[in-house]
Amino acid sequence: MIDAIQRAIFPELIRFQSRVAGRRALQLARTEMLYTRRTLVRMLVFASIGVAADQLVKWLLVPKHPGMIYLADAALLACVLIFSLLLRNEMRLVLRRYLRMDNVDICIQCGYDTAGLDEARCPECGKQF
Repeated sequence: MIDAIQRAIFPELIRFQSRVAGRRALQLARTEMLYTRRTLVRMLVFASIGVAADQLVKWLLVPKHPGMIYLADAALLACVLIFSLLLRNEMRLVLRRYLRMDNVDICIQCGYDTAGLDEARCPECGKQF
């Protein structure tokens, strides 16, 4: 079940030679993403924005409109979801880079299968490889 969910979130895992290789690449990608400065900065920025929006809505709107408490929670949840999507896209790029290191013909930018192409340019996104 978990493998199916991971493959749905990261379709690049299907392209690895085995499930073990895919799991190992995913583990390496998670470790790589966790310790990058850009990821840590994004995490702090989105957490700060989420908490600030949550507190601002509670301070400004809730005393006048008690039903607005849910808006504060929605703002915090939106920040978490946006951060998760950004992190997912970064991890997919890392997984594609690992696939290229394993000699799999794939565009790092968009994930297009580049096997058998005559020119060194992706027909999907236009990136050269």
